[in-house]
Amino acid sequence: MGRRVFLLFVWSCYRWRLDLRIKMCTQVNAEDFETVHHEMGHIQYFMQYRHLASLFRTGANAAFHEAVGDTIAMSVGTIQHLHAIQLSDIDPDTISQGNGLPAS
Repeated sequence: MGRRVFLLFVWSCYRWRLDLRIKMCTQVNAEDFETVHHEMGHIQYFMQYRHLASLFRTGANAAFHEAVGDTIAMSVGTIQHLHAIQLSDIDPDTISQGNGLPAS
């Protein structure tokens, strides 16, 4: 108990279509929502390079591979995305785009 187990796999249902799935023990919360999407980022990375030689599939640097997962995880946490998938009642068009800095 207390440890998290990730079972990641790719399931091919059709000859030319891949059905990507993650089997993971989760709770309905923001942390697991981001974690699942981070792992999906890894899977997408592997799938995009699956037809290339092993040298290219492994990536130049482990940090780059993690950055791909982090980018996907951060992108799903935006108000625009959460509103689009109906997880937020906040309309992104009503939010000020300002960052508090004076306009140049």
